[in-house]
Amino acid sequence: INLIKNAIEAMPEGGSIYISTEKVMNEWKITIQDEGKGMSEEDIQKIYDPFFSTKTEGTGLGLTICATILKDHHGRMDVFSELGKGTAFHIYLPVCQKSRQQQGERT
Repeated sequence: INLIKNAIEAMPEGGSIYISTEKVMNEWKITIQDEGKGMSEEDIQKIYDPFFSTKTEGTGLGLTICATILKDHHGRMDVFSELGKGTAFHIYLPVCQKSRQQQGERT
């Protein structure tokens, strides 16, 4: 929700948000991409720092919390951004493989 909220706020004049999923090796990749103002390389280096925000009313905790939640679930997140063209966040989560016994199948 935080990433979608950020994408909306990055496009005050409107635009599109693209959300996609795909399985890559043993991970699920979820992409949230916007057509917003983008971020500088300097800002990208700081976005996971607690209390860093480019918004006048932002707390700077949203992406920090997202990164912590992903880490707790053995996931990760990266970002690609270009000023004036938008930002894409890629979330990676491991595919959960259940054994046949856990799935209730009998051998």
